[in-house]
Amino acid sequence: MPFTKSILRWSLIGGLGLGAVTLVVGPGRVATAFDQVRTSLIDATDDLIEDPIALRRQLADLAEQYPHRIAEVKGELAAVERQIDQLEHSHEVARRVVSMTGDDLLELRALLDGGSSSGRMVSLKTGGAAVTADRALAEARRVRGVREAYRDRAASDAQQLAMLQGQRDRLDEILAKLESEHRRFGAK
Repeated sequence: MPFTKSILRWSLIGGLGLGAVTLVVGPGRVATAFDQVRTSLIDATDDLIEDPIALRRQLADLAEQYPHRIAEVKGELAAVERQIDQLEHSHEVARRVVSMTGDDLLELRALLDGGSSSGRMVSLKTGGAAVTADRALAEARRVRGVREAYRDRAASDAQQLAMLQGQRDRLDEILAKLESEHRRFGAK
């Protein structure tokens, strides 16, 4: 019983420690660390294997993995490319809206400067109807709000584009490495 209690106690302590580390550094990094430890253990075990039959079996398993890995990376790369295309379109729309609303604000400012006294009527291009300067100011505030929202959207899109382009570059490198390794493996 004392041995079982000891194992249970250390398992709970280890589980709590792993949970705390996962909360602090994030599950992705913990999974990466486990993957690195697993790879190191596999490499150490492979170094100890001298049996040619076992080595051939490992090489056959590796040969089967390359096409699946390459297809997986290509799929991820295509998904990233689609996201980049969508964000580039969104960024272009936001940039155009910012430009157009900037022009609208300049026109409204010119109209308001011409009819600056409160209560005086100004003519907006929307239907040519005359409106008060206060109404024109309200319209200018609304246009300014739209402009700021699209300016923020454009900045956010630019940041996401930079991140996705970096991800695309890393996936391109991984794909090139896998294809190169697969060709070398096939040649051997």
